[in-house]
Amino acid sequence: MGWRMLALAGVALGLSGCLTLHQEIVLDDDGGGTFAVQLSVPDAVYRAFLSKPATPALASWARCFDAEAGARAYREAKGIELTAYRVFERDNRHYVDVRGKLTDARAGLASGVLGAWTLTGEADGTQTLAATLPAGASSDTDAADLAAAFAGMKLDLEVRVPGKVIATTAPNRKGSVVTWLFDVDADPGFLKEPPRLEVSWK
Repeated sequence: MGWRMLALAGVALGLSGCLTLHQEIVLDDDGGGTFAVQLSVPDAVYRAFLSKPATPALASWARCFDAEAGARAYREAKGIELTAYRVFERDNRHYVDVRGKLTDARAGLASGVLGAWTLTGEADGTQTLAATLPAGASSDTDAADLAAAFAGMKLDLEVRVPGKVIATTAPNRKGSVVTWLFDVDADPGFLKEPPRLEVSWK
């Protein structure tokens, strides 16, 4: 799905200035791992667009905030064992908090429920986790439109690997943990030229 389609979904949801997403992936040296995902939107957005979704696109978003329906996607995914799927309200926001185990990290990441991640290995023992964000805007005008549609959006992606990091595209790195932070208001450039998310270790 490209940023243009995501922008239309964002406008339809009234997400401007309100969507936050945090994802954490921890990989173990035995081929397993854990994951956590937190998503939140303001109460006003939830009540206006998600409590009674009027379109298939809105219904898809609304399922995230339905504990039974949202959990089902994780339970049906290969390589994943869901341990918690919480939906709650706090400080006038609606939250989804998902936690689970990667019983088979390669299969779990390939399932797509955590995003477009792939885990590959080389003969020399090097392993690489990678993902690519949706295709970028086709022009400066499109980029400006997308920045307006996604104003206030913040994405926080953290990965911990079971070895020494030998290469990564992440701007933030501390030991075996790499982090990508995307804040549309601070730097909307990634909407035009989406970065490749990649970390290699051995």
